[in-house]
Amino acid sequence: MALTIRDLTPEEKDAFGKLTGEKTTAKALVKAANIGVSTTAQLAEANARIKELELSLLSYKQALRGLSSHCAHVIELANQDDAFIAS
Repeated sequence: MALTIRDLTPEEKDAFGKLTGEKTTAKALVKAANIGVSTTAQLAEANARIKELELSLLSYKQALRGLSSHCAHVIELANQDDAFIAS
């Protein structure tokens, strides 16, 4: 398939060549497009994983909030002189 791309500056051509390691502009542009597609897929996976981790973090934070009142009660009991003395 033939592809003609116009209006690329020499700097843009150099940038695509440096990014991809390709010597010709056409190969560099095709490789850059492939890089863009795979990077977009990786980004989507990373964003999904971030959402999973944020949900887990929220769950852990809620669990810690629930435990804090129990910890405060244990500390209160531990500070009582007669808490562990059998009568």
